[in-house]
Amino acid sequence: KQWYQRRVRATMEWFFYCVTFTCLLYLRYTEPKNLRPFKVPIVVAVLLFLITATCIVLPFFSEDRFTVLIGFVSLPIGSVFYLAQKYYLRRLQSAASSSLSSPSPSRESSFRQDDDSLRRESSLDRSSVYGSMT
Repeated sequence: KQWYQRRVRATMEWFFYCVTFTCLLYLRYTEPKNLRPFKVPIVVAVLLFLITATCIVLPFFSEDRFTVLIGFVSLPIGSVFYLAQKYYLRRLQSAASSSLSSPSPSRESSFRQDDDSLRRESSLDRSSVYGSMT
C-alpha cells in the first residue's frame, strides 16, 4: 500500500510543478512588462518545464499505469469536494450573519440616553470635586 501512495503522490507533485512552470512561461509571454520580485531565466523555466512534463508522462508507459490514472482522477474529484465544502461554508456564514440583526432603534435610543446620563453624572462629580478644592 505504501508504494502505491508514494507513486500517486509523486505524480501529483510533478504535475503541480509542471503547472507552476507552465504558468510562469505563460505570464512571461503574455505580460512581459509586469514587475516581478525576481525573474527566472527563460532557459531555466523551459528546462524545468520539460523535466516535469517528462516526469508526468513517463509513468503512463510503465507497468503500473493504473496508479497514475488514480492520481489524475482523484485530483478533479478532490476539487469538487473542496468547492462543495467552500460553497456550504459560505452559505452557513451568510445564514449566521443574516440571523444576527442590528439593534432596534428603541434599544439604540435607550443606550444613548443611558450614555448621556452617565456623562452628566460624571461631569457633576468632577465639578463638585474640583469645586471643593478651590
